[in-house]
Amino acid sequence: MTLTCSATSTDTVSGIRFFRDGKSIDYGELQQSQSNAKLLELSRVSESDTGLYSCESWKTESEREIPSERSQTISITVTARPPAPTLSVSPQHRVFLRGESVTLTCSAPSTDTVSRIRFFRDGKEISSADIKPNAKFLQLSSVSETDAGEYSCEYWKKESEREIPSERSRTISINVTARMPAPTLTVSPSYRVFLPRESVTLTCSAPSTDTVTLIQFFRDGQKINSNVKSHQLSSVSERDAGAYSCEYWKKESEREIPSERSRPISI
Repeated sequence: MTLTCSATSTDTVSGIRFFRDGKSIDYGELQQSQSNAKLLELSRVSESDTGLYSCESWKTESEREIPSERSQTISITVTARPPAPTLSVSPQHRVFLRGESVTLTCSAPSTDTVSRIRFFRDGKEISSADIKPNAKFLQLSSVSETDAGEYSCEYWKKESEREIPSERSRTISINVTARMPAPTLTVSPSYRVFLPRESVTLTCSAPSTDTVTLIQFFRDGQKINSNVKSHQLSSVSERDAGAYSCEYWKKESEREIPSERSRPISI
C-alpha cells in the first residue's frame, strides 16, 4: 500500500513528514531513505498498520523549519481474512462412477454478510458458466474424468465498500472412474432350452478375481443371488425361465464399485 503526500507548491518544499494517529512515522518505515520522500510504502501490512494517516510538508526559512498545515486524514483499516468456509460433498464418496451426480456445498461460518461464493478446481476458479456467482452449491451432473480434481471454495463479504475474500476451504478430492469391464456369464449344460426338473449352473467369471468382493446375479433385471460365483438352478421349472445376467464388485477408496453388466443368457 502506498500513501502519497503532494505539496501545493514544491519549489520551496524542504521535506515531507507522515503521521499515524498524530505521531510522526519513523523514516525507517519509508521506502526512500531521504527525509523528504513524498511516498510512504507499507509493504505486507498487518493490523498494527491500522490508523489515521496524515502528512505535512515543511520548508526552511531563516534557518528555521516551517511546517505546513496538516493534510486531511485517511483512515487505513487492516483486517484478517474471514475464517475459511466448510466444504462438503454429497454423496460422501472418495471415488465416483462416470455419469453419477455430485453436489459440493460451501458453508460460510456466518451468511448474513456473504456477498459471493467461489469454487475452485485444482486452484483455478470454476467458470460462471458452471455456477452462479453467489450460489452455495456446485452441482456436477453426469461426472466424467475431466471433473476429477482437488476442489475448494471461498466466500466474500463486503466491508467498507470493499469485498474481502475469506481463507480458502480445505480441499476435497474428487476421483472419477469408469465401471470395470463386464464379466463373462456361462451356462452348463450349454443348452438353449431345458426340460423341467433338469439342473442348470450359471457361472459368472470376472476378468480378474483378486479384488472381487461381490458377485450379483439377475433374472430379468431383478437381483436373485449374490456373493457366489455360480448360481445353481436345481430341478428347473417354467418359473425359472428368463434372461440371466451378472456383475461383480470391487473395493476402491473405501467404496464398492460395480462392473458393467454381463451379456444376458436366456433360459
